[in-house]
Amino acid sequence: MVARAPRTALVRRLALAGVAALLLAQALDSWVQAAPPVIWALRLLPIVIFLPGLARDKTRSYIWLCFVSLMVFVTLVERLFVDARDPVAWAALVAVLTYFNAGMMYVRWRSQEFAAVSSNAPEVG
Repeated sequence: MVARAPRTALVRRLALAGVAALLLAQALDSWVQAAPPVIWALRLLPIVIFLPGLARDKTRSYIWLCFVSLMVFVTLVERLFVDARDPVAWAALVAVLTYFNAGMMYVRWRSQEFAAVSSNAPEVG
């Protein structure tokens, strides 16, 4: 196990907070709009799928969730063009931006930590 630098641990916590805020915002929005269960599933399932990978600290889960968050970002921007005064959409947009930026920083810094450890490893052979 490669130890995390303090900055890497900080952005990981920020990314996880962004995911939690995004899930909360999506659930709140579905509840406010009295959406049927199918809509709840379509909004929450693409995010929930990646939670086990995030909990196990898999960088691929962070990367794939960044792709999913871009789709959520596009839908939120379209929605804000229709109603710019929707506070739930604004909160979800902030959550998406928080997760995306923190997630990408985490993946980059964590990859650098893994590369530094592997470059210091003794050669076998």
